[in-house]
Amino acid sequence: MDHNGPTTPRATRAEIHLEALRHNVRAIRSLLQPEVKLMAVVKADAYGHGALPCTRAVLEAGADCLGVGIVAEGVELRENGVRAPIQV
Repeated sequence: MDHNGPTTPRATRAEIHLEALRHNVRAIRSLLQPEVKLMAVVKADAYGHGALPCTRAVLEAGADCLGVGIVAEGVELRENGVRAPIQV
């Protein structure tokens, strides 16, 4: 597709309220049987929202393990003290 006009920068912004994230994880956890494991996927820097703060929030709220897209993301979490199971 040819486009000769000026490129408009995106003015998109997302705010993540970690307490709301915790609430949502607790709500999901409450629907699961105790033996069911809950994985929070935090790949791509938690989809651009900050992997470390989101990781800490979901683990505090009851997530059992984490999903990442590449090994380097898991390494970064480990280097920042995350000890929960991580799957790539």
